[in-house]
Amino acid sequence: MILLIPLGGKGERFKNAGYKKSKALIEISGRPIICWLLDNLKYTNDIDFIYIPYSKEYIGLESFLVNEYPDYKFKFFPLEKETRGAAETIYLSLQNLISQYIRYPISYDDLKKSNDRPILCLDSDNFYTNDIISLWNKKNCVFVFNDIRPKPLFSYIKYDDEKLLD
Repeated sequence: MILLIPLGGKGERFKNAGYKKSKALIEISGRPIICWLLDNLKYTNDIDFIYIPYSKEYIGLESFLVNEYPDYKFKFFPLEKETRGAAETIYLSLQNLISQYIRYPISYDDLKKSNDRPILCLDSDNFYTNDIISLWNKKNCVFVFNDIRPKPLFSYIKYDDEKLLD
């Protein structure tokens, strides 16, 4: 299994709010947000590596994480340009990851066999107090929560008792 943590978007909301550090490195209770995410993961041998694509604004990120988490296996992908957000960052990251394993000549079936591993994408500005990896259980899913505030601050979904609507 691969854990993918995309750090390639513009982070404009945080910059516009006056934050000087990149989003994943903003400190909450004395620790960068990304550390709260990594600290709360149940890191096991099932994890092949943590794959982190990142934009150039994350100066020193690789050495910081490797020193902070010496038992974790990381692969980093410095992006050539700023992306438009997580979806584009993930797309570019997966293209890069696949290209590392292509050895010509290769058939599509051979390529699929060598790269067919579950991937869990985790936002760098979220952390979980539950064992998110076990909850995910290598199945397609999206984790959501019910925001009861009058004006939700985050993206949202519409649902009824039976299914996802939007």
